[in-house]
Amino acid sequence: MKRLIGIAALSGLFAVAESSKDVWILPDAQIDSTFKSIRAADPKKPSVSKVVGTFAGHSLMLIQRNANGEVEVHQHKHDMVFVRQGTATLAYGGEVVGGKDTGPGEIRGASIRNGTKRTIHAGDIIQIPATVPHQILLNPGETVAYAAVKIDAP
Repeated sequence: MKRLIGIAALSGLFAVAESSKDVWILPDAQIDSTFKSIRAADPKKPSVSKVVGTFAGHSLMLIQRNANGEVEVHQHKHDMVFVRQGTATLAYGGEVVGGKDTGPGEIRGASIRNGTKRTIHAGDIIQIPATVPHQILLNPGETVAYAAVKIDAP
């Protein structure tokens, strides 16, 4: 049974709860194996990610970065970020430099002007409200891994 659950999880079958009353658990070992598999699929890519859960009103994504991310602004989603490994700088607020629409309610840009920067570490939990520009910055050679819950904004 355990093997069947592992196979289903790796194939992505675990990604949708059957109903709003289902309890869904993503075991620690599965988180680690998912990080390893998404990194192995493209070891040179600066950021790899996988949506591991989709539910009514929110979704869960695992992300690993080896380089700076783009500035993101989600017009209709809040982010809850759970830092799992590493240290990075979170830049947020201010104005997006070079912002472009990349999809419904999504803006990406090159940098943030007049924002705030804070160091984030493994174990930190960060809540980023919808419409707030944010970007994860890394020192060369560093990696950060985190889970991001995307929550529909009212």
